[in-house]
Amino acid sequence: MNLSPRISLHYRDTFTFTDNSQFLAMGTIGETSDGRKYRWVKAGASTLVVGNVLQAPVSNTSQVDLAVNTALMVVGASQITVTPGAAIVANQFQGGKLLVSNGGGFGYMYTLGSHLAGNSTVNVVFNIVGSEAVQAAANSTTRVDLIAPSFNGVIQMPTAATAYPVGVAVAPITNGQYGWVQTGGVCGVLIDGTPAIDAAVMPSTSVAGAAAAAVQTAQAANTATTSTVIGRMVETGVAGKAKAVFLTLDA
Repeated sequence: MNLSPRISLHYRDTFTFTDNSQFLAMGTIGETSDGRKYRWVKAGASTLVVGNVLQAPVSNTSQVDLAVNTALMVVGASQITVTPGAAIVANQFQGGKLLVSNGGGFGYMYTLGSHLAGNSTVNVVFNIVGSEAVQAAANSTTRVDLIAPSFNGVIQMPTAATAYPVGVAVAPITNGQYGWVQTGGVCGVLIDGTPAIDAAVMPSTSVAGAAAAAVQTAQAANTATTSTVIGRMVETGVAGKAKAVFLTLDA
């Protein structure tokens, strides 16, 4: 089994170290001595704002339920040939996943390596990372979904989520550059409303990039919600200010 270890970080590295090169595998976990956790990401279209909740890149709904070349998708294969649902650029899904959503191989998920560009009329050969291989052969009903890398192009969480939360910005990483975002432990987060100490919080549906009490209209406090709980309040929240939240995106 090939498991990547967590990187030990000095806290100053999380807000001083950014780079124009990828440097680390996307999504690599770093941890400081006090247990705070971080992920290595690439900033998306805009410079990340410190204290803002971030989401993964927007999913392309065209890249689901895709056909494969069944003759080549056999046990032990290191490549899967797919007809994309829309145009893709070279290595767009590198570090992402290929999920077998139907048919032969159902439920298996593979980590993607390099690939060429293509479109809905051009088959694309997706390399599987070296430590993985096809576990079950495809058949005539096999279909796959292409899952974009969660940490490649993260953006401010909008009020109407278009993906899932992946962390909180701890440095103003310039769009297109790489750096660390926090996913676990105590973190300063922009607050919407006045959530109480120990209240569960989720991305705000009123203020982009903020966290708010994890309740929905007509729900009682701390009951189930359809939005992701990102952590719990360490101190009482104050609207428009950064307050301490214990993040639980990486437990």
